[in-house]
Amino acid sequence: MVERPPFRHAVEALTYLFNPERTTCDRPPAARLADKRRSEPGIMSGLDGAATAASATAMIKGRLTPLQMAILTCRYAPVRLRCNCKSDCCSGWRTNPAWREAVSYVAFDAIYQATMGEGANHRFASAVLLREYGKQKIALTDLGADLGMSLGTCTNQRRRLLDWLLRPKGQSDKKNKNDSLARSALPLGKEPIAFAAAEEALRLGGFIE
Repeated sequence: MVERPPFRHAVEALTYLFNPERTTCDRPPAARLADKRRSEPGIMSGLDGAATAASATAMIKGRLTPLQMAILTCRYAPVRLRCNCKSDCCSGWRTNPAWREAVSYVAFDAIYQATMGEGANHRFASAVLLREYGKQKIALTDLGADLGMSLGTCTNQRRRLLDWLLRPKGQSDKKNKNDSLARSALPLGKEPIAFAAAEEALRLGGFIE
């Protein structure tokens, strides 16, 4: 009998592996209950499960760059973690520091790779990422105005940042002399490249089908 991999596909694996509440042995009871509701793989529990998760994570880290790891953290790590500090001001949740640091890391790289530093601002780039990954309702035009950026600059910067990050198989819209479009392929976005590399690593390691 052939043993099935612990994960069905890369999205399931990355969502699990980038969540510290699932990949530790001593997880909160609420996290274990959530696993049951989501029908998480039974193998990923206890010491054996933690060891398997650590092995899969090491496999990914060994094949991806720090930027790619940060991008996948932005996409698959939880934005918030449970907090048990029991302070009067505690809501029971706190921002995941690994996720927030990843957003900042990617924003710095995006400034220089996507916009070549032309009028870019780390606060604005971070806000674009927070909208994309954290689903936060940030008025980019208002932030841009506070930073001295025009509406056109805000729109252009946002487009270039997201193209650099997410573009699946973009095409140019330059025209030939006869006015027909010259469809030259543009490079993949950084996230699809990172995902493909992680998927390959997981499949080679036998962690996904």
